[in-house]
Amino acid sequence: MAAIADKSPGVAQRAYQCMDPSFQERVPEQTFVQQIDSQTLTSVNNVARVGDYQTQGGGSMVYYAVDSNGQSVGYIVYVGQDGKVLKIE
Repeated sequence: MAAIADKSPGVAQRAYQCMDPSFQERVPEQTFVQQIDSQTLTSVNNVARVGDYQTQGGGSMVYYAVDSNGQSVGYIVYVGQDGKVLKIE
């Protein structure tokens, strides 16, 4: 979530290292960084972890809310058993 909310140099590259190897095989780092840069929100007021759900397979789905420019946006982060991010919706 920091990669979406934080505009500091290198944040997206560091976030890529948190991604599961299966994700990294499908999405090159440069593409990931471009996607994050295009989704970066301006004037983020608040990022809140709303809740999580433990899957039967040992992973989790983590729900986040982000407030930016008077709008709220929700994200679901799918995390594998090893703590690596599988995908973000």
